Amino acid sequence: RSTVLADAVRDLLPPGPLLVRDLGCGTGSMGRWLAPRLARPGGQHWVLHDRDPVVLSHAVASLPGGVTGGAGPGDLTGFGADLLAGTSLITASALLDLLTADEMDALAAVCTAAGCPVLFTLTVSGRVRLHPEDPLDAEIGAAFDDHQRRDENGRRMLGPDAPAAAAAAFARHGA
Repeated sequence: RSTVLADAVRDLLPPGPLLVRDLGCGTGSMGRWLAPRLARPGGQHWVLHDRDPVVLSHAVASLPGGVTGGAGPGDLTGFGADLLAGTSLITASALLDLLTADEMDALAAVCTAAGCPVLFTLTVSGRVRLHPEDPLDAEIGAAFDDHQRRDENGRRMLGPDAPAAAAAAFARHGA
């Protein structure tokens, strides 16, 4: 499956060198996985964004050989489309469920204004499967979803509502 996904993303990219922005990059697993699969003439430059400077420095240092990279602004809640000028691809992994509805709408607005492909993965969706199965699975799943929808510092996170919220926000902004 991962090869099919990488091929589909690669087919959407412009020719020449790539500028990839990884939003909420954490330790850089997206760059380590995707960059080798996007190899092309002209190379790639990844700009990694994360609020945690320690994990951000690890992410930059762990980019694969032949890929250049650097750190970008960490707080994504206030950036505009101007920051994304020239970007070939926007990625994020395990991020959307941590956003509020307003943050999701703002992200969709700047991404669509940038006019480049977006690859968002590993989002909490409300489907929880535990193995081996147990009679308490539904209760545990509901507790997890409630936790993901928690209020934190005045922010109500989307949690398992993120995929539907993202689809609606991107559609509102013309994607």
